[in-house]
Amino acid sequence: PNRSVTVPRLSRAEVLSIRTIRQMLEGHAAATAAALITEDETRRLAELQGELATARARGDGKRVLAANEEFHFLVYKAACIPVLVDVISTLWLHSAPTLNLFFRSGKRPRDYIDKQNRNNLALIENLRRRDADGARHAVEEEIVEGSRLLDRLMREANWDETAGAPLRAVRGRRATRK
Repeated sequence: PNRSVTVPRLSRAEVLSIRTIRQMLEGHAAATAAALITEDETRRLAELQGELATARARGDGKRVLAANEEFHFLVYKAACIPVLVDVISTLWLHSAPTLNLFFRSGKRPRDYIDKQNRNNLALIENLRRRDADGARHAVEEEIVEGSRLLDRLMREANWDETAGAPLRAVRGRRATRK
């Protein structure tokens, strides 16, 4: 049987709110993992970061996506909280439509790529030292940096004008779909 999933295209505000939730949950997962991650897992993270750096330098978006997901979910699974991993996975799925914009734009500045590599290296080092606060900070910083660039790209692409069923604010109530 067909097991595909359709993910609705979200408004810019919805995408950015998901990023905020991801920052909290993924930071918590990384902090928790700091006490539990194995030496073999941190070695694998270092290998994946090498693959990511190479793929980023080559502009190989497909490999960046695959290695980035494996890298981060190795950390989150090391936290040994399966329901948290499931929730994070769902949030990543909701963010998927924005990744095409991000990797097709060709507008990933060199300093952004360097920051992403530095954040991953800091995460690995903090996990090796069992520094929960440092691990949390490295993950949160990567999400913040990615969000800044993504927000700019979404504005340049008039994302909200092309998103389906944008949210409409109703005075005194939560935003609802049109």
